[in-house]
Amino acid sequence: KRLHAQTLSNDYSILLSLSVPESMIRLCVLLGVLTLVRGAHYTCEDLVEKMSDCGDLRTTKGFVPHRGLKIAFTIYEDVANNDPNQLPIVLLHGGPGFPSYYMDSLKQMACRGRRVIRYDQGGVDESGLRSGNVSENAPFLLEMEYYPGELEAVLRHLGVGRFHLLGHSWGSVVAQEYALTNPDGLVGLVLVGALSEGRYYTEEQRKTRHSTLPPFLQKKIREIEESQDFESPLYEELNMYLTGLWTMRTMPMPECIEYAFGHFNPEIYVAINGPSEFTISPWLMD
Repeated sequence: KRLHAQTLSNDYSILLSLSVPESMIRLCVLLGVLTLVRGAHYTCEDLVEKMSDCGDLRTTKGFVPHRGLKIAFTIYEDVANNDPNQLPIVLLHGGPGFPSYYMDSLKQMACRGRRVIRYDQGGVDESGLRSGNVSENAPFLLEMEYYPGELEAVLRHLGVGRFHLLGHSWGSVVAQEYALTNPDGLVGLVLVGALSEGRYYTEEQRKTRHSTLPPFLQKKIREIEESQDFESPLYEELNMYLTGLWTMRTMPMPECIEYAFGHFNPEIYVAINGPSEFTISPWLMD
């Protein structure tokens, strides 16, 4: 635990040297420390009704070399119930910059005979850089064009032919971009919490979410966005409150979500998404 706490402290110092809002860093360090100190009250599997009983669920882990990175993957298959007629499903995690572990409960699909494959995108968790920051050592991770190619590299390395693709949040953006290349093996596309048009997304956030807040808070959020004061203590507290209210409504957060906040890459997240879930960057607007 002392080692993990020291790692959090070191990561905090490194991130402060980058153009990452301190409020986002503090939020994630706080969630990481809370997990370390008290542990989570429940896991993500606790929240999902079991679809079927697993027999011998086999887990295979490994790495895919791609553009100087090592992309970490995890495969789940039920040895006893494996059904060759069911196509594998590949999971694309959100964030961007959040580890794929938060999608781990979807391994239940393997209990019904289907191979389930997830991987951490470049620069994230087990696929993290060996040293330094993204903008200096792997700037291509901040470009949309990289991610469909990364997915293709994983599929090729694992010998995946025909398959289904599930993209969540940011992963839905990558999934759509990949689908637009008309890949031969893609049979089904599942988009969860999808984003297709940044400006429409922002407008709808204001209509369906911000409009439910007290007028005083709406005014404060507009003032912060206009002044871009994303490092203020007020924005930090608002971000934590709104994250619990809208992003992850099950509170306290289950273990796999707390893990994601404690192990995500804020440099990638802020550069592509923006300073929070509620202030979208020009990158996604276009």
